[in-house]
Amino acid sequence: METYRYRASSRSGQISTGQYDAANPAAVEAWLKSRDLLPLRVEQAGHPASLFRRHSGAALEGGRRAVLIGELAVLLKAGLKLDQALALVRRSSPKPDEAALLGRVLAKVQGGASFADSLKSEGRSFPAATVAVVRAGEAGGSLPLVLERLADSLERERRLREKLVGSLTYPAILTVVAIASVTVLLAVVIPAFEPMFAEAGRELPPMTRLLIQLSDILRVAAPLGLLGLGGGGMALARLGREHPARRRWDRIMLGLPVAGALLVRLDAARFCRTLGTLIGNGVQLVPALALARATLVNTELAEGIARLSAGVQQGGRLNAVLRTERRWPALMPELVQVGEETGRLADMLLKLGEVFDGEATRACDRLATLATPLITLVLGGVVALVLAGLLSTVISVNELAM
Repeated sequence: METYRYRASSRSGQISTGQYDAANPAAVEAWLKSRDLLPLRVEQAGHPASLFRRHSGAALEGGRRAVLIGELAVLLKAGLKLDQALALVRRSSPKPDEAALLGRVLAKVQGGASFADSLKSEGRSFPAATVAVVRAGEAGGSLPLVLERLADSLERERRLREKLVGSLTYPAILTVVAIASVTVLLAVVIPAFEPMFAEAGRELPPMTRLLIQLSDILRVAAPLGLLGLGGGGMALARLGREHPARRRWDRIMLGLPVAGALLVRLDAARFCRTLGTLIGNGVQLVPALALARATLVNTELAEGIARLSAGVQQGGRLNAVLRTERRWPALMPELVQVGEETGRLADMLLKLGEVFDGEATRACDRLATLATPLITLVLGGVVALVLAGLLSTVISVNELAM
């Protein structure tokens, strides 16, 4: 038995929350329905995947966006009208900023605007791809089903992102500790021994002279290097997607041995999942390609999708044009061709998204597995060299004194 948290709504719209011990989420949902309650969310206790966590920015984070859309889908499938569902989700929000966002969307819907246009007006909280899927669902009269699929896609992306962050957290911490340890040795420990070395009255060993030179360089260059690194990072983040410097940086990143393959898989998973969701909900291929391209992080890969879209506009088959883009995984054009020939392109793209999710996770695990011992060995080697230089000099100074 596991403990699950739930949030449910009565037929009158009253929200109730609590915990219930059950074998699985389906059992919790069945228990709630037996009490004439509509399940809005059921999650295992201790897994904080909620829309209503503290809002840290101006836009909804992807995980909260997934939960919001999923709750709206549940309410719409239960027979509530869109404005009623929005009002119910808004009332259940304890956070003023998110309640205000939902209130703005509700006001626009009640004023006669479409749901897609109302979401679009909130900017980064609802990206263009999300708005396009909602617009297709409204046009086709299948908004509840479309929202359910969209929430599932967003939730898959959130889980992948959290798993990748979890896998890389330890190597990242180890890297910071390694850099900090070497910095302390060179900037603090070595200078503390310099007066003793100067009083020795003899030539220092080559290793010690090298360490002192590195220490002097580090004390001068470290502040400037940190400022340059921080400024460069901020400048790169502010550069537009079409800026040549941003393109060169992204090209370099794709050429890295293990990290490059990981970046390609991450963008491929995001692209296939978004494109499959858009096509599956009625968006035409060419505009769907443009929307899916906007979700890519690497500008070099995004430029390839622009060429892909141009080829499709000129009458080329998607799989044929895709074969000309060598940076994408070889599996992509093969399954896309199968999807085009069988009329199941959306399903094949979603399947590709799952495949690349798995490959990205495995690549991340390999990167973490390789990085951890490598960082440990490098740190140990640097510390050993520093200590060897210090000890050799101390021993030579003592011998001179004797």
